Amino acid sequence: MSPFVHKLCTDQIRRYELVAFITHYGGGADSGHYIAYCRNELNGHWYEFDDAMVSRVEVAEVLSKEAYVLFYQKKGDAMSKVRDHVRSLLESGNKQRCKAVSRFHISREWLHRLSTFAEPGPITNFDFLCPHGLISPRRAKDLNSYYAEVPSAAWDYLHQEFGGGPVCSSLQYCVTCQNEFLRLQTKRNAELAAFKQLQKMERSPSVRWHHPPNLITRSWFSRWERFVLNHDEEPPPAIDNSSLLTRPAKEGGVVRLKQSGNYMTFTRDMWLFFVNVYGGGPEVFLVHDHQPTAEEVAKWDEERQRDLLNATEDDLQLNVTQLTLDNGDSDHDDFGDTHS
Repeated sequence: MSPFVHKLCTDQIRRYELVAFITHYGGGADSGHYIAYCRNELNGHWYEFDDAMVSRVEVAEVLSKEAYVLFYQKKGDAMSKVRDHVRSLLESGNKQRCKAVSRFHISREWLHRLSTFAEPGPITNFDFLCPHGLISPRRAKDLNSYYAEVPSAAWDYLHQEFGGGPVCSSLQYCVTCQNEFLRLQTKRNAELAAFKQLQKMERSPSVRWHHPPNLITRSWFSRWERFVLNHDEEPPPAIDNSSLLTRPAKEGGVVRLKQSGNYMTFTRDMWLFFVNVYGGGPEVFLVHDHQPTAEEVAKWDEERQRDLLNATEDDLQLNVTQLTLDNGDSDHDDFGDTHS
């Protein structure tokens, strides 16, 4: 593959072998039938995968197929010797398991790369360890699935050959990261509960909404949604709505909403909730002519406050200035309306 490798590529191994391919029969990519052909690394034979049917095929038949997608694997002869040596070290260590032999913990994901990659790269024990070299709270529940034990001789050899780390001979929980993990979990629950309360308030029959809907980019809200639903570890950054406008608000002049903006609509109380927590901006309304002035927004706010004062507590169900940030649940809701 050397003629096709980028000039800045530093990889030393540039030989690839075909290990699988897909054929397609039919008129288009979204219809027809797909069949996969894969080579077994252990015995070198090719196999056809046609839905639930798996059968061995000869090389001549493989060469007669018209490939739709090809899968290549980087190959290096040196890695075969490394794997053989590691295998012998592991077998020797297992025989001495009953003796007082030091053992180290190593990432299962990295061991998989060692067994399949021509260049597995440095050992990456941060797959299950936190930045302090202790157990990551996010891995604690299924910790055994993230690491394997190897004898000291195998660890010393791998660490000398590939570097990386960190060294891990004992498993201890990190109090610092655990406290941060719990803090973020509390933040998730509180923000999700507050947002759901604002959704209830939006449906209150006693409250009229004097403002046109506020807008937030779909990309930012998706990041917040992934955070509160525990799909992402870190919360989103400050809101950035500049992509929704024809020109940044700070440049002055008439600012208009883009016709093709990818956004979601929210009530003003929801917007104030998000911006108070995360900051950012600018504030954007669903108005295509020109964005409201500060005076117009202030007038809407005054009318809004009068409605809040006149509404009954039963109708409102809550006051936005007194949100109860309880734990709530993590069920997925329809959080807003999407536009693109």
